[in-house]
Amino acid sequence: MSAPSDLCKENEGRIARLEEKAVSFKELMAERDRRYSSEWDSQRRETVAAFKAAETAISKQEAAQHDYNEKSNEFRQTLSDQAKTFVTNDVYTVRHEDLIRRIDSLEQTRDEHYGGTAKGGENKRDRQWQIGAIIAAIGILFGVLFGVIGYVSKPAPAQVEVMNNDRNKVPVKQ
Repeated sequence: MSAPSDLCKENEGRIARLEEKAVSFKELMAERDRRYSSEWDSQRRETVAAFKAAETAISKQEAAQHDYNEKSNEFRQTLSDQAKTFVTNDVYTVRHEDLIRRIDSLEQTRDEHYGGTAKGGENKRDRQWQIGAIIAAIGILFGVLFGVIGYVSKPAPAQVEVMNNDRNKVPVKQ
């Protein structure tokens, strides 16, 4: 009978160790459950905060887009109103041709009253062109002249170096 009692004691020891392992396993599982629950709550709070931030950003963007659309519509309406006041090509062409006829009529009347001819007008334009050409030529000559004077009056590189060295020297007080 001693063998079964040893066997019982041995089994009781194993059962005690298994119970200890079961308790430590339960404690480990409870700790991990708390940790995972804490992490889950933290992630859930972060997700909710991110969704709220996204909703806020979306609502701000929608408001900004609404304002932009209103301003764009006002600008389009302004352009549309302005376009209504523009002269059409047909109206412009008719009025322009009428003005050309009037100018031709006035030139003809002038020539008849003052004895001028169309050739006289061309001579005047030729003279004006000649005077303009002479003034332009004089301007070019002055430009070249001042350019040559500026080039000639520049100091040589060696002189510039000497002048720079002289400026860098500090005078000694005695």
